[in-house]
Amino acid sequence: GRRPTVYVYDLPPVVLRRRAFASDRDPIFNTHHAFLEALLADAPSLARSPAEAALFLVPAFATNMEALREYYSHAQRHVATHHPWWTASGGANHLWWSTADGGGCELNQLRETRHSVAVAHYIKANRSGGYRRTNERCGVASKDVAAPPKLPFATEERLLRAGRRAP
Repeated sequence: GRRPTVYVYDLPPVVLRRRAFASDRDPIFNTHHAFLEALLADAPSLARSPAEAALFLVPAFATNMEALREYYSHAQRHVATHHPWWTASGGANHLWWSTADGGGCELNQLRETRHSVAVAHYIKANRSGGYRRTNERCGVASKDVAAPPKLPFATEERLLRAGRRAP
């Protein structure tokens, strides 16, 4: 069968603008860039129009930063106000990437995004289906996705040849 297609919102810079943080430069917190690059290069995975899409990517990528919830809320309000596809599903078919330590938790705690799919490095399955944040759970196993970080040094040819890991 046909695989589901993703529509990537083209959000204006004023919606995505935020202050730079130290974690922005750390490769472990930049997996979302590798994902977006791979997705945009895979034409069969992209929906040409929102009407053809099964999933919607909100490219409000966040690392460890202040006001993380506010950043997500701001982006969600823009999408809900300017794009009817949010309302059609209540955001359930929308993907949010977060490489912040608590990003999956934050997305599930926000009323506006808790029904969306959180794609995050640090997400722990909440098997009860609730949205409480504890040290043991902050994701929802039936919808959220844990994405391992893309570590550039792990695939460097010189390290693979040497058969050892980077320090």
